[in-house]
Amino acid sequence: MITYNIRDLTNSQCFLNALLAKLLKKPGHADILLFMRLRIIISILALFAFLSASAGGLAYYYSFRKAAVQKTEADAYSRLKLLTDQLSTYLSEHIKPVKTLSGIKELKNVLKDTNLESIYQANQILDNFTKSLDLEVSYLMDKNGITLCSSNRNAHDSFVGKNFSFRPYYKKAINGNPATYLALGTTSRKRGVYYSHPVYDESHGSILGVAVIKASVEFVETNLFLKSDDTLLFIDPDGIIFISNKDALRFKLLWELTEERMDSLTNSKQFGNGPWVWTGFSKNQADDVTDKKNIQYLFTSFNVVNYPGWRVINLRNYKEIEKQISKPFVRVIGPVIFSVLILTGILVLILYQLGIQEITVPAYLS
Repeated sequence: MITYNIRDLTNSQCFLNALLAKLLKKPGHADILLFMRLRIIISILALFAFLSASAGGLAYYYSFRKAAVQKTEADAYSRLKLLTDQLSTYLSEHIKPVKTLSGIKELKNVLKDTNLESIYQANQILDNFTKSLDLEVSYLMDKNGITLCSSNRNAHDSFVGKNFSFRPYYKKAINGNPATYLALGTTSRKRGVYYSHPVYDESHGSILGVAVIKASVEFVETNLFLKSDDTLLFIDPDGIIFISNKDALRFKLLWELTEERMDSLTNSKQFGNGPWVWTGFSKNQADDVTDKKNIQYLFTSFNVVNYPGWRVINLRNYKEIEKQISKPFVRVIGPVIFSVLILTGILVLILYQLGIQEITVPAYLS
């Protein structure tokens, strides 16, 4: 038979009562402070984990954006380089033909002996050149710069009898230097590329006059300067926009000019009599270009061979670049990053709740 010592039973009862009292008593002030500190630490760690994931997403976006902008700049550079090469080729296309024209005997004959028959013969040559090469006009000037013969002699804006001695292409050619000149016609009011060459006598000892052919720039605008969101410009050394894919910008000033340069431009008559309105574009030392609304543009330019100071320029609105960058990001990459952030947030929340539970029970029972 099993017997119990009354003292042992009493001691056991006291132990159970003490344990129950320990379990049921409220945490002390030190326990509460410890619990709060641990909770704050877990909250901070959870927030840090979420912010780290967000920062990673932002870092990826800005890395993607930087790479996309660099690719856009490289593409703009390549396209403009190709366009400049094509333009340079076109502008040099009629240098040899005008030299050939100047050497034809019918032109020399009319300059030495001007009569109805010699004029007729010279006009036939000019007509054939103009038609064969698809030129705007071909003409012949004497030593004084007066037009003797022209392929547009029957037009209302005929060059016959006109004095073009003020034109640089005449001045250079009459002094023995072939020239190329871009300008707005004073008579035709049409833009063109003028090619001139001295007409020598048979001995090549003296200059009798100047042969000139004029090619239109419409081909360049139609076939090379295509319509696009980018602004394409072909400007002279003073910033006059000679060719553009934006009709409203023609014969305007890309950059603001001083009064002295404006007077020089007016006196040259190269682009008519003006006025030439400033477009509002400006450029700082870092080559950052902005318009009058303070909108920033990606600026790319190339010099044109054999045309000192002339440049082809591409301007692209940075807002348009941002749109092109953000579209694929929002459509493809954006949802992936957003999903990762949401999952990270949910995971952090679950870990936070588990951590609080793990801390709460031991803190309460300690």
